[in-house]
Amino acid sequence: KEEGGEREKYDVIVCSMVLNCLPTSFSRYQMLNKIHSHLHSFSSPPSLCSVTSSDTPPPSPPTSPHQLPSLFYFMIPRSCIEHSIYLSKAHMEHFLLPSLGFKIVMNHQTPKIEFWVCEKVSKCYCCSASSSSSGSSSSSSSLSCQCSSCLLSRFVNRKKIF
Repeated sequence: KEEGGEREKYDVIVCSMVLNCLPTSFSRYQMLNKIHSHLHSFSSPPSLCSVTSSDTPPPSPPTSPHQLPSLFYFMIPRSCIEHSIYLSKAHMEHFLLPSLGFKIVMNHQTPKIEFWVCEKVSKCYCCSASSSSSGSSSSSSSLSCQCSSCLLSRFVNRKKIF
């Protein structure tokens, strides 16, 4: 733990053939959420994916290691994605990872393994913000909300991911 009782935060977390070993979709979902919470957060981290135009000056180099984006590197067997009846590679890259607060920086595949490098980004908290201001329960607002975080939560509750 860090000073003040806070959890220790990391710049990079690597999961090599770990997610596919968890027994349920909910445990995989929980692990991805915990990984996100264990990575450093920044008010405005420089993105590895940002594209600058020729008339825009390049971003200044970071002056400390904690100005770099936090990264999550993981690999799983391709068969886990290709043979899943509930999750495709496209679904994982365009829906699951972004809704958990990860932006894909790089993807690589071999005949047997799929590799991803993801950058930590903000999660969508639209329902928690609206429910706290209106006094309604978060479950009722998440049932009507169509943001990717709420849709993912409903899928996980039905245990139909991975």
